[in-house]
Amino acid sequence: MTESDAFLAAIIADPDSDVPRLVFADWLEENGQPERAEFIRLQCSLVRDALTPAERARTETRVNELLGEYKPAWRIPNIPGSQTFHRGFVEYLHTSATDFLQYHERIANAAPVTAIRLSATEQYTKQLAEVPMMRHLRSLEIRNDNIGSRFRELFRPNLFPELRTLILRNNRLWSEYITTLTQLTSSFPKLERLDLSGNPVGDEGIQIIASAESLAGLRELIIRSDDVDYDYTILDTGGLAIAKSRTLTRLRVLNLTGQNMSHAGFVAMIQSPNLREMELLDLSRNNIVGHEWASMLRGSPYLSNLRELNLSRNFIDGQSALDLIHWPQLAKGCTVDLRGCLLNAAGWNVLKESSFASQFLLDSEPWE
Repeated sequence: MTESDAFLAAIIADPDSDVPRLVFADWLEENGQPERAEFIRLQCSLVRDALTPAERARTETRVNELLGEYKPAWRIPNIPGSQTFHRGFVEYLHTSATDFLQYHERIANAAPVTAIRLSATEQYTKQLAEVPMMRHLRSLEIRNDNIGSRFRELFRPNLFPELRTLILRNNRLWSEYITTLTQLTSSFPKLERLDLSGNPVGDEGIQIIASAESLAGLRELIIRSDDVDYDYTILDTGGLAIAKSRTLTRLRVLNLTGQNMSHAGFVAMIQSPNLREMELLDLSRNNIVGHEWASMLRGSPYLSNLRELNLSRNFIDGQSALDLIHWPQLAKGCTVDLRGCLLNAAGWNVLKESSFASQFLLDSEPWE
């Protein structure tokens, strides 16, 4: 093993620490690779340091310049697919299941890869479960596949002990597969972010998730409809399940874009203590109508941490604007996205002329 290989092995063994990366950067600079050293330091700085907007812009510009010139040389060689650098090294890899199975040993020894997106996975779940580097992943993404019936092959007990993010978009996951997934969480005990967008989850599926004690650690739940059939979207019953859940009590991000929840489901959630830690709530493109929701929002004691509320493309009337401008959370900097809403001129003007006008994202002119 060369000295360079030893440094790289230390980085792979401790992917969360910047220390071995920065030590390696010093060695690289001393050994004729100043650009590589600079790149590692800059990308670490973007994550670690409290940069001003101007400093961040300059740093990102320089990072992109270095990538533009040296990315082919710094990639993991001869691996089909895309590679993304983070903190100086390839961390995210998007490739096919067959290529990953062929080259996983090379990948594991070449970079601290902790996030992968696999395509064409359905026929290879058993083989993937045998790959040693699965134990080191923080993020696993499988999209546009059909692996629900193979969950038990892939999510074996303790296979993903470090996994924080699981993205299973557009995998035809019906409620029966959601049940199976909640039964296999011993495979990923540290899961914090679950993305099931584009699946026919519906009210039945969200009720299963909301009652699963094994998902009590979730911080982010993302279930965009992505145009699934109406019968499999989340309605008010789903909103009520989230509101009453005894396990979904620590969510910081909830994204239900494009579902069909009305103001009743929204009101149930914002009146629930389960939203105490919520920072981002996205109910864009739902069926929220009228103004009752706004008065309930104004009076909710459970949204003190909310910093972004997305209600774009709902059916909101002008009366709601009068309640919105008095919402206490605006004084804490929370933004409200109302673009694409059927908001009349009177309501639009109320928001535009309020002292919090800059925090409302609005269309350039009201709907007539």
